[in-house]
Amino acid sequence: MNESTYEYSTLERANLMLLIIEWIYNAISLIQLCSIALQYTVTFTTRIANHINVAYAEKPRIVTNTLCVIIGAFNGASIFSCVITILNIALERLLATLLKNSYEMRSHGIGMLILLFTILLGISVSMAGFVYDIRMGYFDLWSSTESCFAVHLHPQIYPLAWITAAVCCFIGSLVIFRLYKYNKKQRKCLAGDTLSSRYQYNENMITTKALAPAISGYAFFCVPGLFLSGYTTYLMLRDGEHDAFVQLLLQILYMMADAYQMFFIIYVTHNYLPLKSVVKKDLQKLFRLSSSRVDEETRSHGCEAYKSDPELMTNTYFSELDKCWGIEKNKRKR
Repeated sequence: MNESTYEYSTLERANLMLLIIEWIYNAISLIQLCSIALQYTVTFTTRIANHINVAYAEKPRIVTNTLCVIIGAFNGASIFSCVITILNIALERLLATLLKNSYEMRSHGIGMLILLFTILLGISVSMAGFVYDIRMGYFDLWSSTESCFAVHLHPQIYPLAWITAAVCCFIGSLVIFRLYKYNKKQRKCLAGDTLSSRYQYNENMITTKALAPAISGYAFFCVPGLFLSGYTTYLMLRDGEHDAFVQLLLQILYMMADAYQMFFIIYVTHNYLPLKSVVKKDLQKLFRLSSSRVDEETRSHGCEAYKSDPELMTNTYFSELDKCWGIEKNKRKR
């Protein structure tokens, strides 16, 4: 075995090992109760689906390429969604501030509208890219034997995606920081306003404060990803997409996105108390755990803790009110 063969074999083993690790990452993400995991998981699973589609070469080429276009549309939409993640978060927080008097009644609908709009926009952008590639002759449904994914036909998309993600991160971070300062100021000024408005300002401030480190983590992953994607694109144009070292770097780029996915989910779930409370309730329902010990721990704090922490008192009040409303609704259904 010569030196070049040994090097290629070692890189292939490294690629396989990283692929297995990425499988584990995404398997874990599937059990996390946070919707942001979905877009990263779709990016990975569509890549695997496309490999399987290309490997099964016994079917007609038109079928393989048509399936590639369908899979690629979801892949492009998920990448687009990952790139503008921080902008979506900033938009949701901005709407929560503008609709302070009624947002608690519309939060689920607004969240679904933002998600649906992002998916449809991502698929539209992806399909527009396919139409362009077909019309310009980069890809042919009847005869092409290469992948139809835009990132494969146009390697420059890799650094472009990371640059766009960095710009979106900067804009979203600026908006969220300004919203935090605004909500903090308004909460102090509206001491005599309605309870609903004061609570919504308080909730907005807590949410934006919890999201700040998660967004900083997004920027932390964007900076090295930007330089690595540029270097990978240079090697891809020089040595080709199928070079073993290029494939290794591409795998690392995807794993960097997976790493941020895990960081975001774990951090926000652990540090954002309302979400953490919902996750605990869901786990109690899934595994039929008793909540008596949790209630006992809550009661053991006593009134002194509430006197020293008005935010805790407000959140506890609304939590108990929510429980009462839930009990009343169940009684009416029965």
